[in-house]
Amino acid sequence: MPKTKKCHCCSRTLSVEKFVDISGAPNPKGRYCQACHLRKVEQKHRAALAREQSCIRKLKIVYGKYWRHYAAPEHFHATLQDERDFCPYCGTRFDDVIPDPFNESPVHIDHMDPLDKGGEHSIRNVVLCCGPCNIKKGKRSFMQWLEMLEPPCRDLAKTLYVEKHGHPPEAFVEGCPTARNAYELELALYQSEAALKKQYPQPKVNGPPSNQPTPSQGGDAPPEEPKETSGGQA
Repeated sequence: MPKTKKCHCCSRTLSVEKFVDISGAPNPKGRYCQACHLRKVEQKHRAALAREQSCIRKLKIVYGKYWRHYAAPEHFHATLQDERDFCPYCGTRFDDVIPDPFNESPVHIDHMDPLDKGGEHSIRNVVLCCGPCNIKKGKRSFMQWLEMLEPPCRDLAKTLYVEKHGHPPEAFVEGCPTARNAYELELALYQSEAALKKQYPQPKVNGPPSNQPTPSQGGDAPPEEPKETSGGQA
């Protein structure tokens, strides 16, 4: 095998040790040098962030100041990646995570308040964490999960919860399971901002979604949403 080759991106002739595969791992058979690979990754990330900013503008048109409650996390991968590069529950850097033998993905999206207990399927309620921690957490409430964490990570996780939700985890009220259905949201995001402004001259909601049963389902009137602290975001 030759000791040098030309990068298909920058056309420089470099040592084969400078080349990587599509994942960024060293590979002398790769088409691109590491510098070009990293530049392409950064370009894709910036483009994803720009698309997500467009999503936010559209969400604000449809849901007003409550848009974060309706922002499905699958539309905000780049934003979530920018929050941190380590698991907030154990402190392990994502690059160093050893995947669980039953789940090969090293990084998971965790719903801090479980969907099964009425937690929102929104960016307010999710963080990226390592796969082993997410599997270990399971369907436990966030308060139960905090008790299982080491003190430094427990403090970080609780602070993160308050920053995301605007209220402490003790204030969460369990309710009906939450579906991951984002079909209506996806339809809205495919439309232009101009079309959405015409369709929604005013936001379609006047509050966050409730996880409590409606009177038609035999439930009592839902309790008031916990008030957010001054540091929280709607």
